[in-house]
Amino acid sequence: MEKGIGKGQARLLKLLIQQRFGPLPEAVDARLRTAAPEQLDAWALQVLDAACLEEVFGLSENH
Repeated sequence: MEKGIGKGQARLLKLLIQQRFGPLPEAVDARLRTAAPEQLDAWALQVLDAACLEEVFGLSENH
């Protein structure tokens, strides 16, 4: 059951990110599919304030 919840969480986050930043690179999609629920939660919160996709995943040098 937890796997199903995690998949749903990843799917929703993917939709939010795509809506905000456009199509996802395959590497980002792969990260979403393999991330732990806690990591998905953190990324979901970052989507709200991020100026770019890199900031969501903590890859920006300014973040």
